[in-house]
This record gives sequence, C-alpha cells and structure tokens, in this order.
Amino acid sequence: MAAGVEDAFSRWLEESRRWPLRSSSFARDYVALGPYREMVGMGRGALPLIAGKMREGHFMMARAMAEITGVDVRPMVKDHGPLVSDQKIADILLRWWDANSAAIMSGELPPGGRAARGAH
Repeated sequence: MAAGVEDAFSRWLEESRRWPLRSSSFARDYVALGPYREMVGMGRGALPLIAGKMREGHFMMARAMAEITGVDVRPMVKDHGPLVSDQKIADILLRWWDANSAAIMSGELPPGGRAARGAH
C-alpha cells in the first residue's frame, strides 16, 4: 500500500506542476487529477501516508483524508471565521486524525465518525 500511495503522490505532484495547472488557484483542479483520485481510491489504508504528507506541508491532502473518511470538516472550522484557508483546514484535520486514527484504522470508528472532543 505504501509504495502505491507514494507512487501516486509523486505522479500527482508532477502533474500538478505542469502548465497550465500550476497557475490555477482552484483546489478542484488539483484534486481532479488521476493520481489524486487513485490515492483516494486506495481508501482507509492510505490514510497514514496521507497524514504524513499533510505533516510535510502538502495541505491539499486534507481533501483526500476528508473524502476517504467522510468526515465533515465544516463543524471543525466554524469557530475560525467565514473564510478558512486550506492550510488551516489541514491543521485542524490533522488534529482530528491524531485523536481518531487508531479507531478509524481498526474499524471501531466508522469513516466520518464524530471527531473526538478537543480535536478542533
């Protein structure tokens, strides 16, 4: 699984740096790329590596985590004002992941389950 995620991630980075996409300010353009969709398609098993990429500063991976888990980030960011950056969402989602990852990976907490107290 790890090699598959790393390969898809590398291909996604390469594709996202090509013109004209690299000048896009729309996240939807980046998350629509084939390698990104592959990572999402890998499901729950890809989540630890996706979290690692988020920790490295690849905030766009937060959308993959949210999509795989089904978690609704809106309640998590509501206290941060009407406009919340993708970077801030990634930080908040990483705190949620840290509080819930063991349960998510073991299947005890279904994807999209409620965030643990204090996760935001």
